Amino acid sequence: MINSLERKNRLYAADLARKYFSGQISMHQFLNNLLDYQNDIKIRFLIDKVGKRPKKGWFFDVSRERNTAYIKEVFIIIEDLENSDV
Repeated sequence: MINSLERKNRLYAADLARKYFSGQISMHQFLNNLLDYQNDIKIRFLIDKVGKRPKKGWFFDVSRERNTAYIKEVFIIIEDLENSDV
């Protein structure tokens, strides 16, 4: 069971991730706002996963399937953060 502060932190991290993926904030803003929350394993996992976004190659773009799989994985983590201890 998590306490109310951990719950607020997880909701904050999930909200920032949603803002990042909707283009409202940059990767830099996302990471800087979560520096103080890395003690939580789930938030650290989210930060790690967001940081490992599939990169565009020198000549080819990221495949649609690979990008879709990545987005699904990240949103599973986001939903887990939002539903922690519900």
